[in-house]
Amino acid sequence: MASRSLAATFPRFLREVTRFGPTELLTAVAREGAVQTLRHRSDPHSVIDGSSPVTPWALVEIARESIVHGVQQGQHPPTASDLHRLCALFTDLDDPLSEGPHYAIERFFVRLFFEQFRWQISEFEELARPHALFVGAAAQVPGAAAFREERWRAALGCSVDELVHAGFFLFVWASQHEGWVDLRWMDLPHFAEVQKHFPKSLIEHVVSGRLGADPAQLRRMDSEAVVPENVREHRFNPLSARPLVRMRDGRLLAPHPLLILHRLGVTGLYYDRVGEPGFTDQLGPVFEEYVGMQLRLLSNAHVEHSVMVGRSEEVIDYVVVLPDVVLLLEVKSTRLTELARIGLDQLDDDRDRTLGKAYAQITRAERLITEDHPAFEFVPRDRPRRGIVVTLEPYWGAVSGFGALPATPIPTTVAHVREIEYLASTGINNDVGAALAGLTGAHSNNAIHAAVEHLDHVRNPILDRGWDAAMSLVV
Repeated sequence: MASRSLAATFPRFLREVTRFGPTELLTAVAREGAVQTLRHRSDPHSVIDGSSPVTPWALVEIARESIVHGVQQGQHPPTASDLHRLCALFTDLDDPLSEGPHYAIERFFVRLFFEQFRWQISEFEELARPHALFVGAAAQVPGAAAFREERWRAALGCSVDELVHAGFFLFVWASQHEGWVDLRWMDLPHFAEVQKHFPKSLIEHVVSGRLGADPAQLRRMDSEAVVPENVREHRFNPLSARPLVRMRDGRLLAPHPLLILHRLGVTGLYYDRVGEPGFTDQLGPVFEEYVGMQLRLLSNAHVEHSVMVGRSEEVIDYVVVLPDVVLLLEVKSTRLTELARIGLDQLDDDRDRTLGKAYAQITRAERLITEDHPAFEFVPRDRPRRGIVVTLEPYWGAVSGFGALPATPIPTTVAHVREIEYLASTGINNDVGAALAGLTGAHSNNAIHAAVEHLDHVRNPILDRGWDAAMSLVV
């Protein structure tokens, strides 16, 4: 973070962006975004070069402001040096909230984490998880009527697998052609074989219905974002929802192809249907089942689901008994609001309704165990216990940046579902109990990975089935 005297202001950044015509600037941004995407496909962590300000999050912000505020004629096409300078200005933007009330510095890092960390997420997991969760796990939950294929087709105009299938095709196309996609190519003779696997009608439907928008549509979407003026650069970016821009010549341009990948993931699909009655209520049990599917892959594990007190009062979602540790897991599909993700005061309320409630449930379960409650008579008392809150979306910086979390009598950490998937792939052939007994609760989002990464791991069969279902689809 730059010192206040050296930091750039957002109005200055905006003036510099709008010196260039949107078509020329978006083309330059997309070219660099495609280069970064190809690096990401080899190694997700290589997308970021720590020595350069030309980062994915800077590029998509430049693209957004060019679409929203740019005029068609700029002074000259941007050079690589111009793009570097604009990204550097974005990197140096002043953050007024960093000098605000208590927790301001911590909240600054919450904003930073939610802005930056998603760009290093695995392509395989993001594209495999929608089927594994929304189709595979949902099929095991009798009351999940909102997740039946006919409901997905009514909402999306296609199935989950068809959307991921077509979107992946567009993702690869854009990343291989400097961000450009020209669907007219699909009418050429040599695309006949391609159309057997990726019909043009499906691709056009996905673009028009879910992934594409013209600049006017994107400007309307941007106008609906509500954030304080001093954090305008952190407002919702409509390119996250519609990552393909329909240009004046009819072609599509992806300012950053990785936005297509993000849009196809569980989060993107969640927002397609969040407004439907019943969807979010049923997502909780579906996600809970998905976590259970992963936990049941662990060798030498006894997995108890939904431990009840009496006939109807659930205390804890899962108890996993391993030879060296007992895990108490609470599963939360609830998402943070947009204002919480940028570290504003809404984060306090969101923390209390999500992590606060989960920590309280783990505390109650631990108390009942120590009191020898009969509901927990299956829990051995000769080994340590650890708490894990599993979230559907990453809660970046939850332990360090969310403020005061409730105290728990046992070490408790926060884990994104990706951590549980990795734990399962490690625990198929290994006893992971001893490694997990070392969890301290001091870190979140990567604590489980760090605890077991020294052990051999195999491919996660649940994710493999999800990937195969979407990528091997015959339309």
